[in-house]
Amino acid sequence: MENLNNQDTPGVNYEDLVHQQKSLDEREKAFEEQAWTDSNVHKFDDLLRMNYNKSLEEFSQIVLDYICELTGAFSGIIYNHDRDREKLIALAGYACVIEQLSQAQFELGESPIGQAADSQTELYFENISSERIELKMSSVQVNISNIYIIPLVFNDFTYGVLELIYITPVNPRYKLLLAKISRNIAIMMESISNNTLTKKLLADSQESTERLRAQEEELRQNLEELATTQEAMEDHKKALESKESELQKVIKEMQVNEEDMQRSEEKLRSVILNFQKQTHELKEKDSLIDELKKEIDLLRKN
Repeated sequence: MENLNNQDTPGVNYEDLVHQQKSLDEREKAFEEQAWTDSNVHKFDDLLRMNYNKSLEEFSQIVLDYICELTGAFSGIIYNHDRDREKLIALAGYACVIEQLSQAQFELGESPIGQAADSQTELYFENISSERIELKMSSVQVNISNIYIIPLVFNDFTYGVLELIYITPVNPRYKLLLAKISRNIAIMMESISNNTLTKKLLADSQESTERLRAQEEELRQNLEELATTQEAMEDHKKALESKESELQKVIKEMQVNEEDMQRSEEKLRSVILNFQKQTHELKEKDSLIDELKKEIDLLRKN
């Protein structure tokens, strides 16, 4: 500083010294800003790593709280890009209640939220008229002056949108930081979504496996019951065949007995006929004897 005050120093120009000092201050300030940004990016990455296993809702809330408190945001919302419905859906809120939002879902291209997601471009609205937007607090109403909307993009796909509301202009260092960490947020949202999908697929697979095992067990039991039934049917069939064989023997025996009875009946009929013949002959002899007796009686009387 003595050189700055000593304008008589040979070979030294005061204006040059002032310019050099200003340049040095600017470089020092830029270095400090860069160091601050790098330090906070590193801290934020640590935060991401610590919460990689959270659900998407929990992760979004933790990230949003951290960003709003770090940058002094009045409030904020993180929207998730629902691929199935192609909508941006409010997932986490800071200083607001998601269920009480006037609109919690947006189509791609709808409103600044949908436009930022569709174009993958940051939107910054500064010095908004105090008559346009107000936020009610418990005892006062606060005029919003700045809205910062950041798409969360990775590999050319928008995984979500970060909306931050400020009542004062946003410090440039915060803009630089948010630009750097937005990609990391998108990466983690992709990772968590993939993990969630993988867990769901694994759970579905395990459920399907258990269901198949249950079906296999039921089929095995049915096969065992069927085998038992078949064995019982075979035994029953054998028993029927045995009874049928016995019945055939009985039938044959009955047929033999019937033939014997027929022969016996024929013999009996023959005996009866002979008896009847003999009886008739005896009757004829008796009749002849009676006539002879009568003739003898007559002869005696004469």
